[in-house]
Amino acid sequence: MRESLKSVLLSASADFAVSPRVKFVLSWQSQIVLAIDGVAFTNQVESALSSGAARGLVDLEAQLTSDVTDVIGLVQGEISTLDRMTLGSLIVVDVHSRDVVAALISEGVRGVSDFAWQSQLRYVLNAEAGISGGNGASLLSVLQMTTNLSYGFEYLVTTRNHFSFFISKNASGLFSHLVCRATPPASSSPR
Repeated sequence: MRESLKSVLLSASADFAVSPRVKFVLSWQSQIVLAIDGVAFTNQVESALSSGAARGLVDLEAQLTSDVTDVIGLVQGEISTLDRMTLGSLIVVDVHSRDVVAALISEGVRGVSDFAWQSQLRYVLNAEAGISGGNGASLLSVLQMTTNLSYGFEYLVTTRNHFSFFISKNASGLFSHLVCRATPPASSSPR
């Protein structure tokens, strides 16, 4: 199963590079979308920080806000239940990513080695490792500070049993129409 997921991850990574994001997020499995989104976010932040441009992170924050708006637009349309669950999870991750960038801006982070960035979970795709992970290299690594863990294709999904997303087509303001309400999972035994 992991070999299959690795193959799908490599194919999705190639597709992400050439497809509009709104098409990509509806074309792949949820786990793959979230993994590639993590890789893309890490690459975007590190590119913004490495560019040396003072506005790099500010421009990225605007792009991430636009990305969230685009995904909200997809959820408001006619999509399958599985796509709605994928996009619900993606919205949570995207809002968090945007908030991380806002925090990096407010903390004055200027480089990829700054503590505020190094303390974040960062996803790195090592396509050279290939599906078999030659030489012990991991296809996808999760980094934080000096820790480097191989992504083992474990998956924890936000399901509608745990989160309900209500998106109103008539609400004003970008996030005023996104409400995330935690709901406990249905219990099979009375208390």
